[in-house]
Amino acid sequence: MFSEPDAGSDLANVTTSAIAVPGGWELNGQKVWTSRAAYADWGVCLARTDPEAPKHRGLTMFAVRMSAPGVDVRPLRQMNGDAHFSEVFLSGAIAADEDRIGDVGRGWAVTTSLLAHERAGADRSAPIAQATSWPVWLAQLAAAGHLHDPVMRDRAIRLYCYDEVIRFTQLRAAASARAGRRPGPEGSGLKLHGARSFKERVDLMASAAGAIALLDDWDGAVDFLTGPSMSIRGGTDEIQRNILGERVLGLPPEPRTDRDIPWSRSRRGLTA
Repeated sequence: MFSEPDAGSDLANVTTSAIAVPGGWELNGQKVWTSRAAYADWGVCLARTDPEAPKHRGLTMFAVRMSAPGVDVRPLRQMNGDAHFSEVFLSGAIAADEDRIGDVGRGWAVTTSLLAHERAGADRSAPIAQATSWPVWLAQLAAAGHLHDPVMRDRAIRLYCYDEVIRFTQLRAAASARAGRRPGPEGSGLKLHGARSFKERVDLMASAAGAIALLDDWDGAVDFLTGPSMSIRGGTDEIQRNILGERVLGLPPEPRTDRDIPWSRSRRGLTA
C-alpha cells in the first residue's frame, strides 16, 4: 500500500494519515495499484504521521491486516484480464503499534529498503533467470523454423545475448546477497533491463506468430498484454534511470524545491 491517486512516482507525497490513538494508530486514506491486495493476509502501508515535517521525514510504515475493519479492497481489472492490482480504502482502520515497521518518522528509509529488494528481484517475472543455455522461447522459435529468417534470427540472438548479460548480473547480485550486502541502486538496473527484456521477448514472439497474435486465445496473449505494464510497475523506467544517474553515475540530481518545506505547505506544489 504505497501508491495513491496523487502519489505515484512522487511517492513521498502520500496523503494517507496515521494518527496515534489508544492501542495503536488510526489509518485513513486511499491507496491504488496495491499488488495482490485481493488475496493477501497482510499489507505494508506507508502513511503520514507528521504533516508539518518535510514530506520525506513525516512518514511511517505499518503492517496492516487486510481483513481488519475499515480496510476495503476493490480489485482492478487489467487489460490482460488479471486482477493483480487493487485499490484499497482505509477508513478508521486500526494498526497496533507493535505492527509499526521501524521508528515513527522513518518510513521513507523503510520504503527505499523494501523497494531495493523488490527491484533486485523484479526481473524474475521475465523468464530469463534460468541457468540453461537454450531458453524455452528460443527453442520454440527454432522448432518452428523462424530462425531460418535472418532478421528474426538476428533479433532472437541479440535478445538471447542481452538476457545472458542480465543472468550474469543476477548471479553477481545473488553472490553479493549471500555475502551479506544489502541491495543497492543496482537493483534499479536489473528492474530496468528485466522490463526491457520481457517486452522485447513478447514482441518477438508476437512477430513470429503473425496475425494469430491478435487473438485472445493465442498462447502468448496474456504476456503480450502484460508487456506495457512492465515499465510502470515497481517504479517507472524514468524513476529507475534517475536512481542510476544520481546514485551510480554521480550525475547532478533534479532540483527539489520542497525537500525542506513542511509537507502541509508543499503538498499542492510551491508557488513563488
